[in-house]
Amino acid sequence: MTQITDGSPRHRVHWWTILVVLMIVSSIPMPSLAYSYSVTNIEDYANSDMDLMPWGTDVTNVVKSWLNNAGWTMNFYHTNGNVDETDFGSQDSGFQGLDGAQLHYHFGHGVNYLGLGTAIQLSDWQLSNPDAVFREEVYKKWDNNNKWAIIDVCHLLEDEQWGGALKSSHGILSFASQKGVSTDLPDRFFRNTIDYDYTMAYAWKCATQDTYESNCIGAVVFDTKDQLDYDHLLGQGYVAPDESPDDDRVFVSTWQC
Repeated sequence: MTQITDGSPRHRVHWWTILVVLMIVSSIPMPSLAYSYSVTNIEDYANSDMDLMPWGTDVTNVVKSWLNNAGWTMNFYHTNGNVDETDFGSQDSGFQGLDGAQLHYHFGHGVNYLGLGTAIQLSDWQLSNPDAVFREEVYKKWDNNNKWAIIDVCHLLEDEQWGGALKSSHGILSFASQKGVSTDLPDRFFRNTIDYDYTMAYAWKCATQDTYESNCIGAVVFDTKDQLDYDHLLGQGYVAPDESPDDDRVFVSTWQC
C-alpha cells in the first residue's frame, strides 16, 4: 500500500532532526587536508658571500615535515633564482603567489637598505642592483587565502610599515634585527602551534627565544588586536575574523630573543 505523507508533526520532526545534524556538521572545523602552504627558499645568491646553503633546504624540510604530517598540502615551492616578487603576491591577477595558500614560509636574507626601508633580498641582489621585494610592491595585496606569512630573514620588521601588506591577511612573523639561521626555529614554532596549540604570535615568540636566547629581536605585526592575541594555526584552535572594514591600523609586538 502506498503511504501518502501529509506533513504531520511526526514527519516535520524527522526533517528538523536532519537540519540540526547538518548544522552541527557544518560547524565542525575543516580537516587540515583542506589547508595549504607555500614555501620560498633562497640559499644561493649571486654574491657568494651571502650564500646560506644548505640551511634553506634544511629549514624547508622541517617546514614540510611538520605541515605534511599534519595533513596540509603544498601549493608551491620555489627556490633561488625562481623566487621573485610575484611569489610574494605582488600582482593581483594570474599567479597569486603567497595569496594562494593560508600559510607562507620564506627563508633567506633581509636588509635595511639605506633610505629605502627594509626588503626581502632576492638571489641576484647586489648593492649596485638591489633586486629585492620592497613593501611598496605588496601594499594592500595580501588577501584571498593567505592568513600568515612567516618571513625568516633579518631586519624585515624594523620597518613596521610592512604591516600595510595586510589587506585581509592576518599577520607577518619575522625579526626586527639581525639573527642567525637554525632549523630549530621552524621545528620549535610548529611544535608550539601543532602539538601545544599555542597562538601564532606566542608560538613565534617562544620559538625565537628558545632558539637564539640573545642578540636578536623577534617581531610580529597583525592586522587586528584579536588576531595578535588569539589567532591559532588553522585546525589547532580559534582564528580571529578578517579585519572589516580594512584600515591602515596594525598591531606590532617585539621582544628580545
